[in-house]
Amino acid sequence: MQWPRARALAIAGGLLLSAAGLHLVAAYEPEHLEKVLFFGFFWAATIVQGTLAALILRMPRLASAVGFGVNALLVLLWTAIRLVPLPGEAAPEPVDLLGVATKVVEIASLPVLLSLVRIPPGVSRPGPSADAS
Repeated sequence: MQWPRARALAIAGGLLLSAAGLHLVAAYEPEHLEKVLFFGFFWAATIVQGTLAALILRMPRLASAVGFGVNALLVLLWTAIRLVPLPGEAAPEPVDLLGVATKVVEIASLPVLLSLVRIPPGVSRPGPSADAS
């Protein structure tokens, strides 16, 4: 799907900012406050996604590419620790509403971010030209 660029930038920035806000809320859940590693992880996700939301207007292709990678990695990581226990834990992490909401926002951002990374139609791609034979 091809969105007008300004709309795609606004949607991508809003989704990144929403994911950052949800991670901030998750950082202050009681079970995450008990473990410094979890608290730090959620704060790091908040800072990275919030920064990308701010940078998307300034450096859209770079911020979109990094945002795509970060959000895809966070979705994969979340899925993995719901299937396999973390080291030192007896069981995998439980699925909760806040986590699902965060993943829905991150997954929704992926096609928008990807659309901002792709080279628009009509723009020549870098590399060897057809004349160079």
